[in-house]
Order: sequence, then structure tokens, then C-alpha cells
Amino acid sequence: MLSFLVRRLIHSTAVVVGVSLLVFVLMRLTGDPVLLLLPSNATPQQIADLRHELGLDQPIWAQYLQFLAHAVRGDFGVSFRNNQPAMALVLDRMPATLQLTGVAFAITILISVPIGILSATHRDSVADALGRALALLGQAVPSFWLGIMLILLFAVILRWLPPFGTGGPEHLILPGITLGTYSAAVTSRMLRSSLLEVFGADYIRTARAKGLSERAVVYGHALRNAALPVVTILGLQVGALLGGAVVTEYVFSYPGMGRLVLQAIGNRDFAVVQAFVILMALIIGGINILVDLLYAILDPRVKYQ
Repeated sequence: MLSFLVRRLIHSTAVVVGVSLLVFVLMRLTGDPVLLLLPSNATPQQIADLRHELGLDQPIWAQYLQFLAHAVRGDFGVSFRNNQPAMALVLDRMPATLQLTGVAFAITILISVPIGILSATHRDSVADALGRALALLGQAVPSFWLGIMLILLFAVILRWLPPFGTGGPEHLILPGITLGTYSAAVTSRMLRSSLLEVFGADYIRTARAKGLSERAVVYGHALRNAALPVVTILGLQVGALLGGAVVTEYVFSYPGMGRLVLQAIGNRDFAVVQAFVILMALIIGGINILVDLLYAILDPRVKYQ
């Protein structure tokens, strides 16, 4: 187990370094941030002086090596726009985004598990057809459009929920539903397929032949064995939820990391974008390792040598 964790940590570190290089290069292809920081009537000398002050006049490989040397010490640079440490700005918004992601993940579980089980246990029935149709619809509807429609219905017409901002739990309902709908659709389809595959196994037929109730067969035998691919999907969906929060936070004016990074992209604030992407890579890498460890808990046959 220890050697497995060491290998995964090495692999995750390599991925994070690769991600940092990619975002470093791509951000510099968006243009020169100095042109946005100075007034339109700035002289060429003023532009050159500021580029030298920010270190943007060096070759890109030298800038990246300097960035890595500081990053290993926890220094991800200073925001051009806010003149504050970039990682501190991102971490300051992180609790709000994690709160929204947690609500969306809970909605994913609460919707996908009942629909997936119902569809699998009532295959080719009206309930199954309705569940598959809802799953298809959930995957097809763009999240920004769904968010706007939810605001129009529940905030403008019915006036039940607030449309924007943050505050009490009621501010998380509409963005949580918007963010969690796609993940719930994907997870419910995966759970249905996994359960149908398990229902054809010999041990399920044996359990039914022993006279066990259908509830005991489904929840005592089938569901745990069908959980492995679902756990994989849920692990991937956590990353998708964190990434999808960028659009959702923008639609609902929610003060999380996603809204911050969108503003940083528009301002060409390299340090903030780099800090956000690297933090997301670290979180997703950690989640993937956790999912691998959960395999051994759910299925004793899984051994990590």
C-alpha cells in the first residue's frame, strides 16, 4: 500500500508540474497584461519599465523556471490587479466554492442514487423510461441556460429564492441545483448500467434462489458490488463540479474562486489564474488517490501491491 501511495504521489506531482507549464504558456499567449495596467496614453518607455518591473521582459523559459523556484516555497506570485499574493486571493474564495460544490455533490447523490436504483430494478418500465429521459435531459441542458431559467422561475416569477449573491442556505439552492444537475444525470446512468450488469451475476441469482427479499438482494448484495464504477464517476464529478463552478458562480454572481478566476482571465492576471489551476490540480489529484483507496474498502478483492 505504501509503495502504491508513493507511486501515485509521484505521478500526481508530475501531472501538477505539467499543468503548471501548460497554463503558464497559455496565459502568456493571451496578450500583454501591461497594456491593461497602464493608461492608453502611456509612453513606450513606461510600458518597457513596467514589463521589466514585473519580469515579463525575460524569456518565457526563464520566467517559468523562476515561477517554479518560488512555487515550491509556496509563493505563486503577486496579483497584477490587486497587488496581493495570488494564492491568498484564491484561498480566500475557496470556502465559498467548496460550500457550493458540497451542496451540488449532495444534490447529485440525492437525485442520482434513487433514480439509478429505480431504473435498474424496474427495467423497461415507465419509471425506467422516465429516469433515462431525465438523465438525458440533464446532460443535454447547458448549465448557464438552466441557471438563468431557475432564476427566472423561482426568483423573478415565484419570488421564493434569492437570485444572486451569498448569505444564508437559501442562496445555495439554485446554484447548487444548476451545478449538480449534469453530475446527477451522469451518475444515475452509470449506476443503472452497473446494477443491471451485477443483476446478471451468479451470486445474485443464488441470493434470490435462497428466498431473500428483493430489497435485501439489491441493497445487501448488488449495490455494494455495483458501487466501484459509480465511485470512479463520483470522483471525476467532484473535479467537474469544481470546474463547472466557474460558470455557475458567474451566472449567480457568487463570490467564489470561479468568479475570481474569470475576472483574472479578463484582466490577464497571470498569477491568480496559475494559482487557481494548480490548486485545482492538487485537489483533483488528491481525490483520485482517495478514490483508489476506496476501491479496497468497497471490494476486499482489490489489493495494492
